[in-house]
Amino acid sequence: MKNFTKILAFLEQLSRNNNREWFNDNKTEFEEARDVFVEFLAYLIGQIELFDKNIIGVDPKKAMYRIYRDTRFSKDKTPYKTHFGGYICEFGRTSGNPGYYVHIEPEGHSIIGGGLYHPMPDVLAKVRQEIDYNGDKLMKIMNKDSFKKRFDIYNEDKLVRPPKG
Repeated sequence: MKNFTKILAFLEQLSRNNNREWFNDNKTEFEEARDVFVEFLAYLIGQIELFDKNIIGVDPKKAMYRIYRDTRFSKDKTPYKTHFGGYICEFGRTSGNPGYYVHIEPEGHSIIGGGLYHPMPDVLAKVRQEIDYNGDKLMKIMNKDSFKKRFDIYNEDKLVRPPKG
């Protein structure tokens, strides 16, 4: 993508200078990198619309997450995220609907994924029930070489204990 290096260059600098003074001095670079990311999200939305009609009309600016970190309950008080992220789904990123996640971060930490993030309890129960009913079929698909070649399972936020029930 055109100017994609602007995103990575800005994020690399931000990771080395994660403070308000530096950020304010480099606000123009942030805005340029953010605009490139919004363009990228718009492109992705256009491609996803070809096979997922629920995504038609999603605003790329509303799909993007803010760069400002919520440090209220964190030991890490750095004020900014060192990545750009977006969640593309019907009814917006906070709706709890299934969607597509985009995470751009330097040094090979970028990912694109899909699924549910923090679903409502009733939705989570239904998903778990379907996995329980169709677990063998799901494992068969996930163990195929063709699946493994194209997809990786994200294990960073995996459950410590199995769910009740």
